[in-house]
This record gives sequence, C-alpha cells and structure tokens, in this order.
Amino acid sequence: MRTRIRLAQNHALLPLLDEAREQFAEVTGIRSRISGSELAALYGRPAEMELGAMWRAHLQGHVRLTQPEANRLRTLWPSRNKLAHRDVLDDTALDALVRALCS
Repeated sequence: MRTRIRLAQNHALLPLLDEAREQFAEVTGIRSRISGSELAALYGRPAEMELGAMWRAHLQGHVRLTQPEANRLRTLWPSRNKLAHRDVLDDTALDALVRALCS
C-alpha cells in the first residue's frame, strides 16, 4: 500500500513541484544579491538550481526572498526531497505542501 501511495503522490505532486521550482528560479535570478556568475559558481545557474540550493542561497543571504516566499520554499524543498527519495508525505506534510502550492 505504501508503494502505491508513494507512486500516486509522485505522479500528482512532482509536476507541480517542478513548476514551482521554475517559478522560484526566476525569483532567484531577480532577487540575487550577488552577480549571476557568483550565484552560478556557488549554487548553479538559477534556471537549473534545485530547491535546496535556492534555500541555501537564501539562508546565506545571497538571494533575498520575502517572508511568504521563504516560507513557501521552506515547505517545497523538503517535500520535493522526500518524494525524490521515494518517501511518502504524511498528512501534515501533504497539507503544508498543498497550501504552499496554492499560495
């Protein structure tokens, strides 16, 4: 049963998370406080950055996010990680992810 739930979550949520990552890639490029080449050297080019790299760039102060953006990214990143590593989102994580995707 757990495998079926994981597969269903992956099928339904990974495309939405990829879409959200693309949106954050644009924000990351715009809100970078360092040059594009420095950002790319530290975290990868914004268009190719993973959510975790975007979160690290924010934490290091290299990308300035608004508080709602930071909160959203803080939810999206671990959710994407869990799904990518074949884990299932529990009810609390799933509810938080749905709220983050709808914001």
